[in-house]
Amino acid sequence: MKQIFPPQQDHRRYANVVKGLSYTAPFFEIDPTAVDDLVVYMKNKGADPLEIFRITIVAAAAGGIQLIQKVTGTAGGGGTARTVLNKDLSVADMSTDQIEFVTDPDITGLTEDDTLDTFGQLTGEENTHDYPEGIILRTGNAIAIGVAVATTVISGNIHFHVLPEGNKND
Repeated sequence: MKQIFPPQQDHRRYANVVKGLSYTAPFFEIDPTAVDDLVVYMKNKGADPLEIFRITIVAAAAGGIQLIQKVTGTAGGGGTARTVLNKDLSVADMSTDQIEFVTDPDITGLTEDDTLDTFGQLTGEENTHDYPEGIILRTGNAIAIGVAVATTVISGNIHFHVLPEGNKND
């Protein structure tokens, strides 16, 4: 059996400390315009797969927030392109050639294929979901975060890393 990760090392720490390939995608105070709006969009445009291992969301008002899997289409509605930050502060942030990360009160042009996870949200509560098995975004794959209640302004972070060499589904 082919070994995917270096022996005796946590692959997240390896991605950050050894490779400088661990990132956070922050979003702040997004105020949706209507119920069921998609407000955060992230697409892998690079050659290497990405593993999302944690998502944290804080809502200003109680309401349901959903993480949508395999969103397809082209994100429209304008929006703001956000910088994806490297967790190793001495390494460059992720380029827009590798990832498309957009926030908008109403992202249009996308088709929601299925709900991957649902966040129940109380006012002002930080809600963190860890994904020990990872959410894998291969080239061309995208996710979006949608809101079930139009009055819930949200902020948060998507934490992910580039998978180490040898883990490209070969």
